[in-house]
Amino acid sequence: MSTQQDTVLQKLRQLPVDLSLVELYPAEEDKAYFCTPLGARILGRIGVDGVHFCDVPSLGLDLVFAVTPMGEAPFVYPVASDLHEFLAEVYTCGSAGSIEQLIGIAPERAADFLRFNRALCIGSDDADELQQAYDFFGMDGFSLPEPGKNTAVCHVLNVMADTFALEPIEDVYAHIQAVCSSFDIKKLSFSDEYDNL
Repeated sequence: MSTQQDTVLQKLRQLPVDLSLVELYPAEEDKAYFCTPLGARILGRIGVDGVHFCDVPSLGLDLVFAVTPMGEAPFVYPVASDLHEFLAEVYTCGSAGSIEQLIGIAPERAADFLRFNRALCIGSDDADELQQAYDFFGMDGFSLPEPGKNTAVCHVLNVMADTFALEPIEDVYAHIQAVCSSFDIKKLSFSDEYDNL
């Protein structure tokens, strides 16, 4: 693990914005799950279903992993080569939770998922697009987001982009899939509970 990773994490934790608006809640080191790799440093969580992101300093790599305790085995997926790249993914998708969802989505649904997810996360002036987003995600009761929420989310994303010089990733779905397939999960160590599954 590099000192650059530590520097990015320190700067992230000091940002004067509410990162929960982009589903990147503060890390709680004591909230590891059975499927959190041993030696993991929890970087943040999305706030539901125990989903969190971590790196594993003992690997000697800066990889960022999504950990999905309520998902399916192997429950842990590499999603970015380092924390800076992970933040670029958040910036591109509009939320950290989107990254975890992209792991298992079918390729033919990825483009619509990203378009409609961004419409819900950062807003859209097109009521038809918002209605399509609600329909795509099977959400009942179409309504406009609470006043100011989308503006606040955009502000957080813009502060992140300015602080870390983030650029959108052109095909973020293919990018995340490539990172997932490039790492052998057997290189990680897990709790006995995980190993006994």
